[in-house]
Amino acid sequence: MLPKVSILIPTRNRPIWFEQALNSVLNQTYKNIEIIICDNSDDDRTREIVERSKKNHPFQIKYIKNAKNIGPIANQQKCLELATGEYINYLMDDDLFAPTKIEKMIDCFLHNKDIVLVTSSRQILDKNEQPREIYRSFHENKLIDGIKLGNQILRRGQNFIGEPSTVLFRKKALKEPFGVFKGVRAEYSVDLATWLNLLSRGKAVYLVETLSYFRKHSSQLSKHPLGKIFRTIDWLNLIKHASQKGFLKGTKGRMQDQKKEKLSKLQLDLSQYQLNRILHNQSMKHTFRRLGELQDALPPPHSRRMNRKARENLWRLQAKLGLEKQNISQVRGILRRLESHFKSILQTQAQSLGKDERKKVRKLLENKRQVNLEQMFKMLRKMNRS
Repeated sequence: MLPKVSILIPTRNRPIWFEQALNSVLNQTYKNIEIIICDNSDDDRTREIVERSKKNHPFQIKYIKNAKNIGPIANQQKCLELATGEYINYLMDDDLFAPTKIEKMIDCFLHNKDIVLVTSSRQILDKNEQPREIYRSFHENKLIDGIKLGNQILRRGQNFIGEPSTVLFRKKALKEPFGVFKGVRAEYSVDLATWLNLLSRGKAVYLVETLSYFRKHSSQLSKHPLGKIFRTIDWLNLIKHASQKGFLKGTKGRMQDQKKEKLSKLQLDLSQYQLNRILHNQSMKHTFRRLGELQDALPPPHSRRMNRKARENLWRLQAKLGLEKQNISQVRGILRRLESHFKSILQTQAQSLGKDERKKVRKLLENKRQVNLEQMFKMLRKMNRS
């Protein structure tokens, strides 16, 4: 009997696109499939679509409506926890599968036991459902060593594997939760953290045929005003821990991070390249200024009331940063995570400074009050002037 494949669809408030995504699974030529749907939606429109589909199709469909919105990453991880298949393929609720996707990818696994993932070319769909450019990482079918491919990704700062919907992977090869790399959960690049985890344990196959479709639109997480910052943080964490997974092996450098863990010169150079992408970006100056303003506008943690003017100012600042749908507690959580990440970056960067400059950094970070993100950004820019 052919192995079971679990198709995981985390979804929230996109019933029209969700139905198209679900139908692209129901139309697969490969039939030993279970479908896991975890729904963060605010209403029952997605549930109604699922109930209709159950009546007309033989696939096993598990539908879970979350009692509250648990967030996109937790929802993705919940899908994986519920899966019983030997192989896993996520399908984001705004993406589509080609009808033969699973059949052709499973065939690769059946002929090579060393494979941990199979990916392919994918095509972009615009907001009008029209096909646009095709993303091809290679121009022929390839069997690729996992460490070599991971090194290529980390050295060039580019995801050659693709989005979650693109990849079919062997479940038992993934030893950490989806989106976690060496115990650190990605803020943004959950797919890349997972692909690198898998590549550390085996080979990959690339199929040049287009087997999935990736929709581009304004409401994607990738379009979020804070997306570039979180993406940079993720890259820094991936590079920092890469050698512990067998990637980026090189000559040790003299700089150490706050935990006294030595990093290779290659890791340091790649980290600096990623950091410079935000430090020398003019739009980031405005973003960090707004983050600092938002920190200052938040009421004290135990305050129960805000006057109307203060509340309106807070909403205005949240909207500018794409956080208008977050409550105060959620905003505080996002700011705390950013503060923690940038403290770590500052501590690492300070190792290469003179005594007086290290003292300034330490004084800023030892402040018992919340450290202003704009101040940290300015200090990092000053430390990295070229």
